[in-house]
Amino acid sequence: MIITIDGPAGTGKSTIAKLLSKILEFDVFDTGAMYRAFTWYLLEKKIEIHHSEQIERALNDFFLDIHKDEQGDNHYFVESQEITQAIRSKEVTEVVSQVSALEVVRKNLVKLQRAFGKKRNAVFEGRDMGSVVFPHADLKFFLTATPEVRALRRYRELLAKFPDHKDSIQYQKIFDEIQLRDHRDSTRKLSPLLCPSDAYLIDTTEMSIEEVLDAMIDKGRKKLRSFLFPRTKMRGTYRNVLRFFSFLFCWRYHFYLHGRMNIPRGASILAANHSSYFDPPAVAISFSEEIHFLGKKALFKIPIFSSIIKHLNTHPVSGKAGDAQTIKEIIKLLRSGKKVLVFPEGGRGISEKIREMLPGVGFLSYMTKVPIVPIYIQGTRQIWPTHKMFPRCSGSLHCYIGKPIVFAHDTHLDKKETLKAIDEELQTALRTLQGLAK
Repeated sequence: MIITIDGPAGTGKSTIAKLLSKILEFDVFDTGAMYRAFTWYLLEKKIEIHHSEQIERALNDFFLDIHKDEQGDNHYFVESQEITQAIRSKEVTEVVSQVSALEVVRKNLVKLQRAFGKKRNAVFEGRDMGSVVFPHADLKFFLTATPEVRALRRYRELLAKFPDHKDSIQYQKIFDEIQLRDHRDSTRKLSPLLCPSDAYLIDTTEMSIEEVLDAMIDKGRKKLRSFLFPRTKMRGTYRNVLRFFSFLFCWRYHFYLHGRMNIPRGASILAANHSSYFDPPAVAISFSEEIHFLGKKALFKIPIFSSIIKHLNTHPVSGKAGDAQTIKEIIKLLRSGKKVLVFPEGGRGISEKIREMLPGVGFLSYMTKVPIVPIYIQGTRQIWPTHKMFPRCSGSLHCYIGKPIVFAHDTHLDKKETLKAIDEELQTALRTLQGLAK
């Protein structure tokens, strides 16, 4: 499957492409980085852009090597030299638009881009991916934003990357450069910047990265559905039950997941509000790996039901979240690298209000040093209220995943104060997510 993301500079294409590729487990290809790499190569070899013969020879010698690190980020190499940072320099930025407008350059590099896209799932971002390079792409997006906002984003990016050169980084100059580049890209004869008629147009001017990503997945959810289902190795019973709830929630209850980019890898405490029997499966289908649940010992005394919930990673606990046996069981799971769902408010609530956090979650994080992922579930209480024996046949479900809470253990606070601070931060995070849901 090929997904293309086009748009002018400063719309967030590169960041979005990386995040989307990680969520879908696709390869990501920054075509702008390829043009920048070749521009860097010309500058390094001191080749002027009007020397066509020298440029053609340079294209024959040019080879871009891409390595992916453990976080899934691309690192670029030319002639064994890493140029990941160098291609973002001001010198490269000032001339890359002129280099990429050369017909001989585009023809040669487009061949490399298409070769990269064969027989693999990939996200391609650039300026002509959906219009020229991959006109038959499975899914196309075009991101835009006002020049003022794009210039401000670039200005802040440069300040963060080059704090020692802040005096030479000027917003007005960046704004003028963006307008000039927009004009060049949109008026060039070869592969001009334009929004394909079959692309989803998203204005990112007043949107956060999370909102843009959610909007893209929402618009392309039909084509992306198979990739959004859990893909890691799972036991048969768990996978089949998860597929059932994925189908039920997506088709019957219009399930929406917000904040996919906040899902951490490895062990974590998933701390969610609780108001319905549908809360555990709503959280479960939001993750691409098996998660673990806690169940009262009484549930394991029912023969057939006990066998089922054991296969669904449910672990017997004595009851209260603060019990020593419960804490011991969760710590064991977390230290083995698992994700564990807990309900820090306790049992199911009868209202939307976020209640006080019960003792335990802060202690778990303190002992295991794993992040707490705040999760707010909206809609399950309306679909399956506590006083109803069966769920309603329609409704809308939303699952909001917040940024992981990683509490510093080297603070001046003592243990008791630290645990209290963690609980307060979690409660604040859940209430913030609740505010986003309204």
